[in-house]
Amino acid sequence: MTRLFDAVIYGATMAGIVAAKRLAKAGYSSVILEWTSHVGGMVTGGPGLTDRTLAAVWKWGLTHDFFKLIGAQYGLAGPQWNFAASEAGIALTGFLHADPHITILTGQRLLRLAKDPATLEITEVTTATGSFAGKVFLDCSYEGDLAAMSGVTMISGREGDAGAQACGFRPMLSKAAHRQPWPKPPGYRREDFLPYLPALPRRPIAPAEYRTHLVGADRDRYATTGGDVVGQSRDYSWQDYGGRDRIKARIFYQAAGRLYFQANDPAVPPGDRIFARSLGLCADEFQDDWYGVLGWPPALHVRDARRIVGRYVMTTGDMAPAVTAQTEPDPIALGGSHGDGKGGFGRIYQVPLRSVLPHEREVTNLIVPVAASVSRAGFMSYRMEPTWMLMAQSCGVLAAIAIASDRPAGLVPYAELRPRLDADGAILSS
Repeated sequence: MTRLFDAVIYGATMAGIVAAKRLAKAGYSSVILEWTSHVGGMVTGGPGLTDRTLAAVWKWGLTHDFFKLIGAQYGLAGPQWNFAASEAGIALTGFLHADPHITILTGQRLLRLAKDPATLEITEVTTATGSFAGKVFLDCSYEGDLAAMSGVTMISGREGDAGAQACGFRPMLSKAAHRQPWPKPPGYRREDFLPYLPALPRRPIAPAEYRTHLVGADRDRYATTGGDVVGQSRDYSWQDYGGRDRIKARIFYQAAGRLYFQANDPAVPPGDRIFARSLGLCADEFQDDWYGVLGWPPALHVRDARRIVGRYVMTTGDMAPAVTAQTEPDPIALGGSHGDGKGGFGRIYQVPLRSVLPHEREVTNLIVPVAASVSRAGFMSYRMEPTWMLMAQSCGVLAAIAIASDRPAGLVPYAELRPRLDADGAILSS
């Protein structure tokens, strides 16, 4: 049986949820299909840290509303950018507010896709639980699965090299007496971690090379960065779902095993073992939604995946400090994180509509705000969750126009979109 919605959104990241919220505001229904069991992406499933480089230009729309819901838990009238994962989960519940226009389904792995050969519009997608049809489709996943299945040209790495930055988990840690000890992963073998012994940091900041950042309204938990598992992520986004499951399991084994090894193995210097045992998993984080062991975060931090090759490919040339004029003819949001990898930029820049639209010769009713048409180096700056959320709101406006006028989203002119973005309060220049 085919279920009909105004919009079909693939990916229950915060970008996907914001797009659905904006469509709901216009009175349109959407279904969000998430291939994992987790809702909220990395915002609710990991680091609890947000790059605040763009705090001034993020202060509009649904993105600002969401982070204000987190701020309210701190007694703030404004947004809170660093937070515990559970606080983001509470905010997400309030943000969705059981909106009848939004249906979220997890465990939805794409099996096939139908596309009209005459108009190049996607008509429906099918998962194990059924088929879903809509007038407009949005790929808000980190991996770009819907775009790839629809025939859009994809790329990862640099100049076709499928290499990618390492993936990892971002557990929430605690020093409280009721913290959970580091878990011994199933199948643990001591010999797998002995090679790690010489790499133990001489002055560790946190176990297994994690870096900790105090967060949480109760000031008793730590968000983490670092701790990536190198050598497991090269072709992650190109794998089928089973392949990704296997990669995720290997990354979990290595990440959890390093922590357990550092805290318990007699070969580890006593001081390092004592330090490692001074922290543990939060006993009240990831208790209902977890991976591998209770308290472990469910979301894998996919830092670098495949991206579409759309109507315009943003590069660091669009973002570099030497470029002072903001002259994109079709901006729909602003970006501006310093980036990592081989970035070296930090100016606030405009993100064009063309970067989220596939070429008309490939598909006409698909919008891709997350796995967007951005160079590998440029993506290191673009891939900030609040930036994706702002992009998703603007894409939701575009989708609403397309639905109302019964046109493919890719054929809506920017001149028609811009006044609607202005009415939404979008900040499109700094």
